[in-house]
Amino acid sequence: MTEPASRIGVYEELLRRLASGVRAAQLYAPDHPLVARNVDGLQVALKSLLAQQPSVVVGIVGEDLVVGETPLPKVSGGMSEFIHRLTDHHIERIAFERGVTQDELVALMQKISKLTGRSTIDAEKDLSSAHVRIGRLKAEDRRQDGIASDLAAIRQLYSNAVSAAEVAWETAAGEGMPDAPAALQAVEGLAEAVTQNRTALVALTAMRNYDNYTFTHMVNVSILTMGQARALGIDGRLLREFGLSALMHDIGKVRTPKEILNKPDKLTDEEFTVMRRHTVDGAEILRRTPEMPILAPVVAFEHHLRIDGSGYPFKVKRASLNLGTMLCSISDVYDAMRSQRVYQQAHPTDRILAVLKRNDGTQFDQHLVRRFVQLLGIYPPGNLVKLSSGEVAVVLHVHAPDPYRPRVKVLFGRDGVRLDLPYERNLWETRPEPETRRVSEALRTVVVAFGALALGFTWQAVRTAAVPTSSPERLVAELRLAQMAALLLVLTAGAYIGFAAAHENRPGVGFDVALSIGFLLVAAVTIVRDPRQALTIIALGFAAHAVLDVLHRPGWLPDGLTPRWYAIGCAVYDVYVGALCYLPILRR
Repeated sequence: MTEPASRIGVYEELLRRLASGVRAAQLYAPDHPLVARNVDGLQVALKSLLAQQPSVVVGIVGEDLVVGETPLPKVSGGMSEFIHRLTDHHIERIAFERGVTQDELVALMQKISKLTGRSTIDAEKDLSSAHVRIGRLKAEDRRQDGIASDLAAIRQLYSNAVSAAEVAWETAAGEGMPDAPAALQAVEGLAEAVTQNRTALVALTAMRNYDNYTFTHMVNVSILTMGQARALGIDGRLLREFGLSALMHDIGKVRTPKEILNKPDKLTDEEFTVMRRHTVDGAEILRRTPEMPILAPVVAFEHHLRIDGSGYPFKVKRASLNLGTMLCSISDVYDAMRSQRVYQQAHPTDRILAVLKRNDGTQFDQHLVRRFVQLLGIYPPGNLVKLSSGEVAVVLHVHAPDPYRPRVKVLFGRDGVRLDLPYERNLWETRPEPETRRVSEALRTVVVAFGALALGFTWQAVRTAAVPTSSPERLVAELRLAQMAALLLVLTAGAYIGFAAAHENRPGVGFDVALSIGFLLVAAVTIVRDPRQALTIIALGFAAHAVLDVLHRPGWLPDGLTPRWYAIGCAVYDVYVGALCYLPILRR
């Protein structure tokens, strides 16, 4: 039975307060305001639920948190650390009973916060109290399906992070400080996803909601900054600090008037002066926010500064910018330029990266820009690309040594028809002996060979025509010419067999094979014929071949396999040889 949306909201609030309270208890004393704030929030959620039922059970099944019988993957994605802390100590079930007190909740958070890998406790005995029961799930409470797939989990994680960014923004606007626990919880989930499946998460940043630009931009910059940091070997707590600082980089804009922030036209000089204040405002807001890392106000203040001293705030000079600032700046420029907004068309990735490279070494650190290009590629995962072969493919993975040549899955053939069996291909791998190269080499050999034969056949045809028809030598000359013409047919048949082998599985293969068989049959028939009849048959055969070349072969041969001029050249060659075969007959 589906739970009402309001009840699910209370479930989610209960889980957030519980996880945030445990996190705060790790850092602060039990009487710290941040701990008390989460305990109060948890108690409010429990009071609402316990007024309708005698107990509320929080369970852990796989990687999901379940309240009552309702799985909550939406919040579970950002609570992996909390879930693992419990499951490592065989805690699968926390039951809150009616009458639970504030002291019991504080004690529970303190005890869970002290659980480490070395802890050896009897969870059911040591963590339970009069109104809080700890234990393992009953068999009937277990759920087998879990999250449908990694991609679905990442999508949900991204959506949760956008929601958390919105909450942080609204609390900063209303209370003067962002909701740090909600933001940190979102970043923790993103950081884990960046570590485990960076490609999928970075690809997801391209699927934004333009009506929700402010919050998706915050999340995208956080993801791209952590992706860069992770590629530099940064992990753990420091990675999360980079992510949280990047998520909050534009928080100062909560003080920017909305008519300026949302203005669709170009800002005036006075309006831009007001807009530039967001860097100072952001640093001030984050400096006063508990639980914010020291790095956060630094990034908020510096993210529009450049290493050559340009940018703003004006008259601010730095011998060197913080690494977190430089990573965030690259991510900020990239995501802003690729976003479709009222006053700006989205730019393609290659143009954005060209802008970053153009400022390479002056505004942005050259090594970081190159690493960013390696991380993202010229063609990011998920993008559709058209290959030089005319095929259409989707990018799967970036190849760091050569960002211009990713791994792709080919979806459409050269003719634009969708493939029944798409196949993957590494563009950085050079194909051994490409088909077009094999054919072009064969063409050069064929042209030279048949050119030489044409010269010899021309000499023999002219010599035969010069012999008087009354001379006994005339019949011998015509016989030799017919034999040479038959040899040309056999060699032509061999050439077409070569073409058939060179482009197997192509539409022209059957045509090549049919021509080869036809030429061999004509050559075999002419051997037992009178020389004059043989020359006539061969002349007609070459003429017929010329017609087929002109009418059919240019359209049947795949583009790029053999030049169109070659098919036309074959037709001219056929007409020429056919005329030479008929020349002695005309001179009789």
